Amino acid sequence: MTPGAGEPPPRQPRQTWFPRPAWLRPASLQARAERLLSRELLWSAVFVVLLAPILAYQGCGLPLAEYRAGDIAPVTLKAPHDIEVLDEAATRQLRQQERDRVLPVYDFVPLPVEDLRERVRGALSLRSLQDEAVEAAVRRLARVASGRIVSRREGLMAHEGIIIREVEPGTMQESSFTRLDEIQDLDEARRALRSGLEEDLSQRPAAERRDVAAQLEGVLLPNLSLNASETERRRAAAMSSVPDVFKRIARGRAIVREGEVITPEAELILARVRAGRAALVSWKGLAGAALALTLITIFLHRYIRAHKRLFRRVKNLYTLVLLTSLATALLCRAGLFVINAVADQFQIFPFSEPGPWYWVLPVAAGALLVTLLANGRVATVGGAITAVLFGAALGWNAQAILFALLSSFASIYGISQYEQRTAILKAGFRVGLVNSIVVFALYAISSGFSPISEGVFAMAAGFCGGLGVAVLVSFTLPVTEWLFDVLTNVRLLELSNLENPLLRRLALEAPGTYNHSVIVGTLSEQAAEEIGAHALLCRVAAYYHDIGKMAQPEYFVENAPEGQSRHDRIAPRISSLVISNHVKEGQRLAAEYGLPRQVADMIPQHHGTRLISYFYRKARRNEDPETPEIHEHDYRYPGPLPQTREAAIFMMADSIEAAARSVEEPSPGAFEEVVHQVSNAIVLDNQLDECDLTFSDLAKIRASFVRTLLAVHHHRVAYPGYDFNRARARAVEAE
Repeated sequence: MTPGAGEPPPRQPRQTWFPRPAWLRPASLQARAERLLSRELLWSAVFVVLLAPILAYQGCGLPLAEYRAGDIAPVTLKAPHDIEVLDEAATRQLRQQERDRVLPVYDFVPLPVEDLRERVRGALSLRSLQDEAVEAAVRRLARVASGRIVSRREGLMAHEGIIIREVEPGTMQESSFTRLDEIQDLDEARRALRSGLEEDLSQRPAAERRDVAAQLEGVLLPNLSLNASETERRRAAAMSSVPDVFKRIARGRAIVREGEVITPEAELILARVRAGRAALVSWKGLAGAALALTLITIFLHRYIRAHKRLFRRVKNLYTLVLLTSLATALLCRAGLFVINAVADQFQIFPFSEPGPWYWVLPVAAGALLVTLLANGRVATVGGAITAVLFGAALGWNAQAILFALLSSFASIYGISQYEQRTAILKAGFRVGLVNSIVVFALYAISSGFSPISEGVFAMAAGFCGGLGVAVLVSFTLPVTEWLFDVLTNVRLLELSNLENPLLRRLALEAPGTYNHSVIVGTLSEQAAEEIGAHALLCRVAAYYHDIGKMAQPEYFVENAPEGQSRHDRIAPRISSLVISNHVKEGQRLAAEYGLPRQVADMIPQHHGTRLISYFYRKARRNEDPETPEIHEHDYRYPGPLPQTREAAIFMMADSIEAAARSVEEPSPGAFEEVVHQVSNAIVLDNQLDECDLTFSDLAKIRASFVRTLLAVHHHRVAYPGYDFNRARARAVEAE
């Protein structure tokens, strides 16, 4: 294209002393990263290969040497995983307690009165006693013998009660008896018999009474006797009902520290670890872990594939979720080694225990990152995967899985709008609070929050873990934003700053275009809010959509002095090329200044393939029969068509704002007509065929445009004491 008369030479691109190679330029690097991240099968394989050994192997480097009791530990020996060992002392104590609770069994065999009578008569057969005296003796003996009599009471009083079995022919009944003071031993019963006979035979001589009492004492025998075999059987059964008591040695806890003497108990624990260590890693374990991880990748891919139909903000969404889960799992795994080393440096409880330190790991960082880059729904799935991987890294610990799951949920719902960098810190604070509550609940369930010092320290560690999530995400977010080409609200707000160098250039070099861009931003932002589109993106893209006009600002009507036009001196075809060239120039500037792809894409899409109608019609009016035929496609923008709802809104807002300037009398009817005609022309020109805009959306957008135009171009009250119309008339007369 040859510049017309008076046309300034085209602006030259800025030169640098040390130009970077093409492959080192940001756009080239980002394109390479996008191609690499799009290889979903490759990243799925990386995910499985790196995590399968972690899931299959639960060791942490415990030496395999054989240690004996009495040896000095050369290093601190820690549990490679959660170990349960038999607690013989506790088991023995519980079984003894259960044995002691079993009451001794006593057999009660009362003698019938007739048997007593025969025994009394046999004992007194040689005595010259009257029948009434014999009956008195029998009654007294029967009365004493009806009570519970044991041979000795010493062993009886050691218990809270006894079991009495009443042994009768054909039946056996038993009941517990706790009134042990009512049981007499044989000596007490005989004394009671002697005292009673003294009273009953008071009319008989004293010598005779003593003789009768001596004879009947031999007849009185114990009727309550300990059944030792039955008692022992019941106690043995009670002891056997108590299961073995195992004590849990948490992963990373020291079994024996460096320089300490290995106890017999520690020897048994080390032997068990050594015996089970071979089973920690096997081809079966690796195969099982690989299979489980493969299923995770398959289900995640299916979910993301279905979700992508409604969500297109992140192009490589599957890779994003997969890599954040992988990075979080690897980070937590590495953190375990650091925690074990840190805990080993302390000698004071609870700092010396690695368990409470585990809650400081930033397990929710991946979920928060995905929430910021994508949305909460996808982050929930990623958080669930990370929770399982975190629990697997801690020996398939159910408490760890629950903690990671709730912590991830807290990070997802803890950030509402990401429009300031401090929003991440606030979200981290909320995650820390939730972490502390979850840790409190877990310790209350498992140990009744005892000891308190360990529980409080674990809660503090969980809170610090939430803050760690915020710090980690703050550092990694800019990298992932660039790597996955995701545009966040904070980045958009930074671009909307009018002190941006590119916007300052636009305001100085093309002030009319700048003012036009601001109004277009207002129109498109309000319309996007009406249909739930990305309003902030529309506003920011409006600021930069015409930056290409800075190359030749005077060729655009909003920047040209009133009544003057550079296009009057050049052919319509050249004018159309100048006009359409601002799209290419805008794309070049967008790449030079590193504008995000989503903003840069608006530059060509907001014109689509629309016709540059003014110069096309001018060319048709000036058509010369001797010149080549004029084709409409030569006067169209290069495209592409709008691909998103935001681009479609932006196309209509740009054209409607320019057309609205021609309305002499602003009114709702006039603006409705402008909006209706311009939007219909865009629809009939098939410019919206490749975006997902509906007719319902179109109606809402039109109504929003009318309201915004009325707010921008409304009538104002005349200033008192001024007549601007008269001054304008005088100026016209003078001209």
